[in-house]
Amino acid sequence: MDILVAKRRLRRLTIVTLILLTFEGWAGDAVNLFAIYPANHLSSITPYSYFQYIENVRGIGPILLAHEIVALFALGFALSTMLFALSVNYPALTDGVSGVKR
Repeated sequence: MDILVAKRRLRRLTIVTLILLTFEGWAGDAVNLFAIYPANHLSSITPYSYFQYIENVRGIGPILLAHEIVALFALGFALSTMLFALSVNYPALTDGVSGVKR
């Protein structure tokens, strides 16, 4: 792969990842500001299980679910950006890591 094409693709993936992380932060702020928590949400004494977590998410509403979905997309794009950067023979990323000069 040409180094200029790789730089462009890496730049695009990085920009998309940053945009998704920005939306994820905004969705988290929206959850903190506008989510309506059930009255017994914080007074639960029983230990948490996966099913209790799902019930809590359903109880809070769709805004928390949207926040989690955007977070999963952002995580996926961040991982794909990192894997793409490591898979390309890109000297600026590999010189300091392996210690081998190319």
